[in-house]
Amino acid sequence: LLLLINRLDYLHWIEDLLGPTARNNPNVVGIDVGSGASCIYPLLGSALNRWHFYATESNQQSYEYCCRNASLRSATIDCLKVSEDAASILPYSDIEAFDFVVCNPPFDTQGSDNDNDNREVVAAVGATAPDSHLGKPWELMSKGGEITMLNRLLDESVKLPLSYVKGTCTKSPVFSMLIGRVSSLPVARKVLEDAKTRGELEWWREHCMKQGRTERWAIAWSPALMECHVPEEGDGLV
Repeated sequence: LLLLINRLDYLHWIEDLLGPTARNNPNVVGIDVGSGASCIYPLLGSALNRWHFYATESNQQSYEYCCRNASLRSATIDCLKVSEDAASILPYSDIEAFDFVVCNPPFDTQGSDNDNDNREVVAAVGATAPDSHLGKPWELMSKGGEITMLNRLLDESVKLPLSYVKGTCTKSPVFSMLIGRVSSLPVARKVLEDAKTRGELEWWREHCMKQGRTERWAIAWSPALMECHVPEEGDGLV
């Protein structure tokens, strides 16, 4: 239940960043990068707000379950199989213009000692305590961990072709991802603030989600592709 609340918190925060026109709007299109077997964010987003989702997944087993879950519960989710070694995170050949991106990446680097951080937060696979490590290896660990994913997604966002900007609620898409380790927070903040200083971002935000003993953070930003809606200060940090 706590993990479900955290996921809802994340999606409601995306609603706030997109603005009031995003609520219950079937014209809004989102991408869930690495949706996983549960396909949980697209399922929740389509049920809550009638949003259309592209759900991407690189692992074959997770992709098959993701497609099965999506087909049973929603007609507004397109599941896309992507290559783990693809140069781009977003599958440009299979998607059209979109409004936002959500991402819950594996938070650990392959081969890291994840016992060094006693405030780490488990991957979203059913664990209830911060010292639990449940889930398949590809759900928990990836090359470079969450900071590498942040840098890749940030780089893609600032180079996004304008043909992929849908503009339903904001004039520039909202990119976001979850952060699972407290040690990654200062690094993520610096990465985003440096990009903003370079003029690559219109804004960036940070959001803390805490339910019980589980604590996670979400970060979001909008690339400076054109004039865009800037959320109010109450919507986040910075």
